[in-house]
Amino acid sequence: MIMPTYFMHELMTADSVANSTAHSSRYTATLAGIDAEGLYYNKTTAELKAEVGRRWAFGESSYIKKYSNWYHQDLEDPEWRSSINYKQFRLSDVYLMYAEAVLEGKGDITTAIEYIDKVRTRAGVVTLQDYIATNGTIPQLHVSKDLYGTRPEVSATVDNVRTHLRMVERPTELAFENSRWRDLVRWGIVQSVFTKHHEDEVVRIDRGPDPNKAPLYIQARIRPDFVNNYSFYVAEKHDYFPIPAAEIQANEAL
Repeated sequence: MIMPTYFMHELMTADSVANSTAHSSRYTATLAGIDAEGLYYNKTTAELKAEVGRRWAFGESSYIKKYSNWYHQDLEDPEWRSSINYKQFRLSDVYLMYAEAVLEGKGDITTAIEYIDKVRTRAGVVTLQDYIATNGTIPQLHVSKDLYGTRPEVSATVDNVRTHLRMVERPTELAFENSRWRDLVRWGIVQSVFTKHHEDEVVRIDRGPDPNKAPLYIQARIRPDFVNNYSFYVAEKHDYFPIPAAEIQANEAL
């Protein structure tokens, strides 16, 4: 059973709909939090908790909807195999790859924001251009407001738009679609991301759970998702697979 991280859950809650306090369509299509809108497996969150007392009791703040049968069945296969195993090549992925290409290739911030905003507009959330028009800046939505009280506002530079693309747009839009690990590896930032997520969870563990505190409403305990990733990941060792033995044997120059 796969659990969303607190980072992913809070990132989804930061996916703001203009002039509304409702969750975005990306949130509601991807996660079911304890304050979920609508039913999850034909039950309210209160009914799910009453049915199985351990729900939300072991550090869970949300459950996964995407690629599951939550919308038409009462429960999943006991092995948690949804049978929804098709993979689509999505237009939003193409737009975000194009945004990344023009940003990295030419430093073209305007076009990068245009294509990021195509994805945000389709999702019905506040666009980067809307943020810039209002404040002259974009918020760093990947920074935990829950932990640190506020999110930094930054100018739309190449570095800051790159950070938004990597830490906000792709993980939000493509959550649980098997692209995140490959993205982190090709960007060469696995260890730095693990480190930051671990630092955040240390703060969260020190503070402790609070079942009444928005946006995550964490009950009973804080789940340490990144302690092992942080402790054992070594970039020089783990960023690449070893050269296959067959290739070494076939090429004495290696």
